[in-house]
Amino acid sequence: MSYETLKQIKDETFRDVAAPAPTIIALDPYGKNPVIIPQVMQMKYKVILNDVGQMSFRVPMNDVMFSLFANAHPDASIPVVVQLGGMETIWFVTHTDEVWTRTEEYLELSAVSPEKHLEKLFGWPNPRLLPEFQISKIDLAAGPVARLLKEQLMAPNFKRMGKKTRGQVHYVAPTTSADNYTRMTIIGIKMDEVLDLIKSLINTEGLTLTYDVYLPGRGQTPPPGHDSGRAAIVWDIKQRAELPAGGLLWQGIIKSVKDFWKDTWDTLTGFTDYGAENKAVDYWGKPQFMLRRDQYDDLTVTTVKPTASTYTVGGKTQDMLNDVISAAIKVLLQMIPPPFNIMLDVLGLDDIVEDRLFAYHSFDDWSRRDRMGPFGFFETFNPSVGLSLDAIMLMRQAQYKSRATRSHEVALGSASSFAPGELLNVGSMIALELPEDRYAVSFVTEVDYKWSVSGDADLQFQLADRPRRDPQESMMKALTGLSTLINKASLAE
Repeated sequence: MSYETLKQIKDETFRDVAAPAPTIIALDPYGKNPVIIPQVMQMKYKVILNDVGQMSFRVPMNDVMFSLFANAHPDASIPVVVQLGGMETIWFVTHTDEVWTRTEEYLELSAVSPEKHLEKLFGWPNPRLLPEFQISKIDLAAGPVARLLKEQLMAPNFKRMGKKTRGQVHYVAPTTSADNYTRMTIIGIKMDEVLDLIKSLINTEGLTLTYDVYLPGRGQTPPPGHDSGRAAIVWDIKQRAELPAGGLLWQGIIKSVKDFWKDTWDTLTGFTDYGAENKAVDYWGKPQFMLRRDQYDDLTVTTVKPTASTYTVGGKTQDMLNDVISAAIKVLLQMIPPPFNIMLDVLGLDDIVEDRLFAYHSFDDWSRRDRMGPFGFFETFNPSVGLSLDAIMLMRQAQYKSRATRSHEVALGSASSFAPGELLNVGSMIALELPEDRYAVSFVTEVDYKWSVSGDADLQFQLADRPRRDPQESMMKALTGLSTLINKASLAE
């Protein structure tokens, strides 16, 4: 055996140990039917402490991969499990790019870590009650940080998600004695992103937000009451630092008081439609022209998964309704004999019940949710006034902005001879011939032209109802840019 062969074997052995090839397993929207991806061209991911990580991978464009990723319903969530040596992570596909060029064809997929679900989960004042009948304006929760987050924030809101999605797949690990040793705290829960609340409390406490993945057929014990044939995620909050000697609950309380006085002193001193292509023709008329496959060089088809199926608005009851309730309470007090009516009047019952009734509204898009599966992203929230036109419009806009979208980016290069200004204006309606006997009809949303004396001209354009280059983070975050009658700060008044 030659020296070169021995060196190659040695290098490959070290590579397998130091940088093993990943195993990627794709699941269906319900966490079933695992498929091992046989060939991964490249993959990268970034796991971030107590925050949302990102992952992308590339696979060849063959019949299996096309059917699994590109041809899946745009609404269908795609959980992906990555096994890398002894490390296992789970990701959720947000973008699917089909790339077709003159020289190569492949699929590029982008995904986010499970923490993204916590950005689509909101802390309801009373998560077990209907949106229209939230008894509390704000839920004050107190206790050791880890126990509070698990029992009073995560568990009840995950149960609400499970009920809405007709099948719970997110669970919270049982509390342990170690959870009692974390610092005592008090928080107010009022329609905040659960991830924001968690990060604000644990980043300074030496705690880590973790999860374990349950996959069927691996001999694992499923969460109690869970369908053993379906995947699940079990969330936990763990200690990074050693516990104090003795680990007494009182030590946590004393530390909380000391931290409070120190902090105080420091402060003092210093709805989806996928027949859009056909309906565009019916509504707007025929496209101006058809661009055939041999008339352009490169094509990228981007499918973006939906970001919610439950649309929630509100936080404040109509003033007129508050006035009616207040008047009814005054009439009721007159019917109650003294001294009880005086006592109740002093308590200010009308102030207590103000902004409680019909303050929130929530609309569930069951058809979208069924297509997404229980692993799909859950909810959006926008502050508004209940029982108002603003609330209705915000829900409608939330449904529209959180829908799945598909866009097409085409590079003409030097393959085409027609002038851009005549047919490829922004707003032009064209038909596009795609690979696999598909067609798209839509409006041109962007034209990108590059030219220099040293190279060929490059002309690209997009057909989309959402720009392809819309940054993933800004799109996946809570909706912005929606007009509303009030802001969130005023909801606490």
